[in-house]
Amino acid sequence: MSVRQGEIVVVDDDADSLKLLVDILAPEGYHVRPAHTGKLALASIAAAPPELILLDMRMPGIDGFEVCRRLKGFSRLVMFRSFSSVDLTWRSSTSKDSTSVLLTL
Repeated sequence: MSVRQGEIVVVDDDADSLKLLVDILAPEGYHVRPAHTGKLALASIAAAPPELILLDMRMPGIDGFEVCRRLKGFSRLVMFRSFSSVDLTWRSSTSKDSTSVLLTL
């Protein structure tokens, strides 16, 4: 049995991707809080800020970019940006924002 590592909110509208991340992280001792929409993620984060947020940027409704914008108002969160070549290609044609991972202090 693994030692509890902390809380991670995983946000993805793709059920298979969400399950994969939960299946990888939970056995390592992380308490994983899955959310399949940006709206559910925001509610979960507001109720109890996690140590880490893994966020899909391209979702219907409230997408990952809008989630990031709204989370900037949370005083207990620190934003780190992460890029991949796929994200940069997609981002350059659609938005000036970047993929983000958010951590609490």
